Amino acid sequence: MNNQIRVFKSLWTTILYLALGLMAYVSYSFPIQLFFGISFSLGSALLFLAASWFGWRAGMLLLAAVHGLLMVFHEPTLALGSLTLEVISVITLASRWPRLGLIGGGAVYWLLLGTPIHYVTNADAGIFSQETLFFAYTMISGGLCNALIAELIASYLPPGIFGHGRVLGSRPLRFSQALVHITIFAMLGSSILFIVSGGQSFQQTIMREINNKADMATQSVQNAVKLMSPADQRGIRLNGYLEQAKMKRLLHNVLASDPYEAVLVLPGGAELLHTAVGTEEMPEWLEVNNWQGYFAERKMWSPTMESNSGREQSGSQWKQMSFIYPIPLGTFDLFVRVPLDTYRNEVYSVYNAQMMSCLYVTAIVAMFALLIYRFFVSGIRRLTVVSEGIPDKVKAGIAPEWPQSKLEEINSLVGNFRVVTEKLGAMFMESREQAYFDTLTGLPNRRHFNEHLQSTLDEAYRDQDVHVVFIDLDRFKHINDTLGHAVGDLLLQQVSYRLIRTVGDRAFIARLGGDEFVLISVQGRNTVREVADELLDIMELPFQIGNEELYVTLSMGISSSTISGKDAETIVKNADFAMYEAKGAGGCGYRFYSPPDTDLSKQMRLEFELRKAVDRQQLQLYYMPIYDKAGEKLVSIEALLRWFHPEFGFVSPASFIPIAESCGLLKPIGEWVASAACRQLKDWLDQGYEPVPVAINLSPTQIQLHGIVGYLEKLLEETGTPPALLEVEITEEVFAKQPERVIAELHRLKRHGMKVWIDDFGTGYSSLGMLNRLPVDGFKIDRTFVKGLHTDSDKLSIIETMMLLSKSRNWLVVAEGVETIGESQALSDIGCRLQQGYYYGQAVPASEIVSWFPQKTHEPSGMAEGGSV
Repeated sequence: MNNQIRVFKSLWTTILYLALGLMAYVSYSFPIQLFFGISFSLGSALLFLAASWFGWRAGMLLLAAVHGLLMVFHEPTLALGSLTLEVISVITLASRWPRLGLIGGGAVYWLLLGTPIHYVTNADAGIFSQETLFFAYTMISGGLCNALIAELIASYLPPGIFGHGRVLGSRPLRFSQALVHITIFAMLGSSILFIVSGGQSFQQTIMREINNKADMATQSVQNAVKLMSPADQRGIRLNGYLEQAKMKRLLHNVLASDPYEAVLVLPGGAELLHTAVGTEEMPEWLEVNNWQGYFAERKMWSPTMESNSGREQSGSQWKQMSFIYPIPLGTFDLFVRVPLDTYRNEVYSVYNAQMMSCLYVTAIVAMFALLIYRFFVSGIRRLTVVSEGIPDKVKAGIAPEWPQSKLEEINSLVGNFRVVTEKLGAMFMESREQAYFDTLTGLPNRRHFNEHLQSTLDEAYRDQDVHVVFIDLDRFKHINDTLGHAVGDLLLQQVSYRLIRTVGDRAFIARLGGDEFVLISVQGRNTVREVADELLDIMELPFQIGNEELYVTLSMGISSSTISGKDAETIVKNADFAMYEAKGAGGCGYRFYSPPDTDLSKQMRLEFELRKAVDRQQLQLYYMPIYDKAGEKLVSIEALLRWFHPEFGFVSPASFIPIAESCGLLKPIGEWVASAACRQLKDWLDQGYEPVPVAINLSPTQIQLHGIVGYLEKLLEETGTPPALLEVEITEEVFAKQPERVIAELHRLKRHGMKVWIDDFGTGYSSLGMLNRLPVDGFKIDRTFVKGLHTDSDKLSIIETMMLLSKSRNWLVVAEGVETIGESQALSDIGCRLQQGYYYGQAVPASEIVSWFPQKTHEPSGMAEGGSV
């Protein structure tokens, strides 16, 4: 049982905790009345359950609150103190020794404290009397039953019963524990069933017998009084000595078969006569003021019933219980109290005889459970211990010592485990080569490298330096894409052979994947430098692959444990970082890692991560709608590049686009953007949507140096994307250099039916003469002219001039950066119907922008051909 308080962490757990306390208070205040004053309460079970779910501290807190309320609103009794001690003891034992559980804690309490306390408080009845034994048996059964109920609920209640409010996780249950629960349930169940069914039967028998005697006594007394003369009856009312003596003799003759106490009263309640035979007088019932109203009918009565606390010592009501019945006699009434003492010894003798039978049954159940544990559970437990960690034992070459059992089924299970273990060992030996070595080159793979590096770092001396050399082939991707993967694989094999031959035993060599290799050396910086120089020299020789003569060079990064520390991941990361520095310097060389300056570190780290962003699928396209305000519809969307890094989070395009341009990454990233946009368009078409055109941004460098137009032509042909659905956006700076070439490239796009837009119009420096020659379809007004347009007359005049220019050239116009309804309305008033900005919608992923599209007009192609999902 955990000792941490787990309440008040959520509204649900708080409600559950308070509900348990409220139910415990109600159960203590209004226990279940069984028979003859014996009652049963679930209050302790609810407190045990709170301790199991919320921790023992929370259980103790709830106990103090519930029992404190009982002491405030009810009269404190010895029984309440006994219950408090029981709950404290059981929770303490179960939390201190969790293997005991609530059942074990309850058994220890009743053995060491509960039973001795019961005998001390009931010493007047005799230690070994039938009455004391009976009530000790009922109290122990009730206490253990509460502990059993709480433990069963805590152990077997499905975790999902509370939804997300479950305060404890689901813990696996041991079979031996389940067997103990079943055994104790059988024992206590038979005992409680015996007590309840026997008690009800005895109560009905006794009540039937007493009622028969009461009927006979009533008839006899009424007949005798009817035979009295009026003078005798008047003498009784006047407290005449002779008449009252005659009445006592009459009652003695009729009621003397059993002990009794009788009271003769007038209709107003005044007592005329009181007599008792064979029993002590009970003053409590003589204090009744309204006899006719209180005992108007036959009833079981005990003074302890008046408190309604239900927490008296077990059997206290039964010891003082009487059967009271009225006998109406005309001018006065007779009330007779028959104590149940006469029947107690009879009940106890029968109960204790049956209790011994129940104990015999309990012993038989316990022996049966012990046999099950001896022949079944113990065998399963030994098998569980031996079979634990079988893969690790097989890997270490340890042969398990399988247990034997007298049960055939367990031996069969052991045999199955033995066969599986043997086959697992054979498979492990066969697959070890595949698990630790690269199938293409035969070199150790990434997993083998990681384990070897970690063991090398662990075993290195304090002053010994561990070097890691990260190797990458220059222009290998170009060879793979041009000549095919088969040629690339052969090249990797020959490179691996040269590495092994050159390095020898001076370093550990592994292939991480692709064209990435790594070395581990402990022979010092000079040796590592010599190895790196030799590798650069040996790679100058050509590789003969079929009829092709290929040349590759190496870029290497070197890190050491002296600078990077003895964390394996950090050393590899720094070596990788140094390798990219070597590659950024032109390749065919190596760099030793050294911590960069703070300002350059972030820039270099961004460049380092940006090189891997495409392969690691960290780049995404978001789509921003362009809305036709007049037609109230979506007319196109702009694809915007987003970089979500797992460590840096969202990286602004303003931060990484300049880096991409400066380090030569703009070409692959631009091609990825175009490819992703085309493939997304094709995917929407295949799903049955009617997408609007998607616009991508092209930089001057992409058009002037990287041949993006030719790439777009090839991409449209490969993907089958309609050219009319792809648009490009360029800035005015694109015409600053080589304007004739740029205009020619744009004409190529126009011939395919693609639209061309001038982005950020008004912020560049193109002349009117140049604008007159541009093959564009329109321009986008920069957001600096749109912001606050409805309150700025100068901006309004500029945009009106732009609109006149667009009408003269028959160009379309899109206003960017529309964020308020005032800006939108001002643009509409001057005829700018196409608008884009946060007022209409932010950039969203592809899965969300489809909500702007018209409804699907046809099923996807796969469904049309009869495919099923």
